[in-house]
Amino acid sequence: MTPVNEHSNRLMNPVARLLAIGAMVCALSAAGQGVRYRDSVFSEISYTMGVHYSSAPSVKGFEAYLTLDLYEPVDDTAPSRPLVMLMHAGGFISGAAHDYTLRSLCFALARRGYVCASINYRVGVPDTTSSLDYVKAIYRVVEDARAAARYVVAQQDLRIDPERVIVGGNSAGAVAALHYACMDDSAMAARIGDTAGIGDTGTAGPTPGAAAVLNMWGGLLDPSWIQPGGPPIISFHGTADTVVPFRCGHALGVPDLTMCGSGAIDSLARARATPTELHTLDTGHVEFPVEYVTPLMADFLYRFVMGGSGIIARAPLHGAPRPRGLHAMLYMTEQAMREGYFTDLRGRSTRAGAPGVGFDIR
Repeated sequence: MTPVNEHSNRLMNPVARLLAIGAMVCALSAAGQGVRYRDSVFSEISYTMGVHYSSAPSVKGFEAYLTLDLYEPVDDTAPSRPLVMLMHAGGFISGAAHDYTLRSLCFALARRGYVCASINYRVGVPDTTSSLDYVKAIYRVVEDARAAARYVVAQQDLRIDPERVIVGGNSAGAVAALHYACMDDSAMAARIGDTAGIGDTGTAGPTPGAAAVLNMWGGLLDPSWIQPGGPPIISFHGTADTVVPFRCGHALGVPDLTMCGSGAIDSLARARATPTELHTLDTGHVEFPVEYVTPLMADFLYRFVMGGSGIIARAPLHGAPRPRGLHAMLYMTEQAMREGYFTDLRGRSTRAGAPGVGFDIR
């Protein structure tokens, strides 16, 4: 694994009330001091791209080679560490683990002491007008995420606490994360009918439950799956979203596919005594600035998952050779990569595809 210093000077007009928090976090990071899990206490992050975690049948019939990108704080000696596992956007038909929002979030959370994994999963919807095909796609991604979680937890050198596996994502990835945490498998299987070819072939063993959900403009097919005292959920959503509705309605442009978004999820979670926090903007289906969501997520996880148990961190060790710092957006473009394209929700085409990774994109 190669340690990388990530320096970000990209500013996305963060909400004014968080500027003071951002300044405080930067100061703590520079000093290498602060409270683990809440503040940035590690200045170096080890980043490994394209770790193979499973193979599974794609919607086109071939065996999909599934990988994840891994982020760890350098010089971290904690014996038991929480995992944040993230899933990318793309409407279930495209996308990749190095989605800009997820990469930036992984670097930010790894600096706070979390191990982060951003996963590639099986994409592809044979008929984009069929609600059943989208339901199958959601189930397929959940199965891939379960395989990824089992794989990462099984790696003893990563020292992952299986009781503190946090799942999250943006857009389609958030939909998958919410279903990972809340889905009733028997009800989902009954809705699909034939689940042949949807399951995974990943690492055997128990699948970790979700300790919390980081929901960035996602939704649930059935909000009644939220159980009393379920995993804490922090949500970010535009109140004018018409792709994944803020409350309940048609989703992904499919007339007979209904989904309930963050507004409905937050209301039901409160009624069922599930810890929940909702942050909104008067926008549609757009990315929230990473600088806005990161400190809110860190604070939420510190309170509800880590129990306020952060340790006062020492400054990371110095003296080891360090490669030059790279801007997050430039890091991937300077690697030797296969050809392929990933179109994110902002409509920008970016070269994608680590060596050995096969994308199933229609």
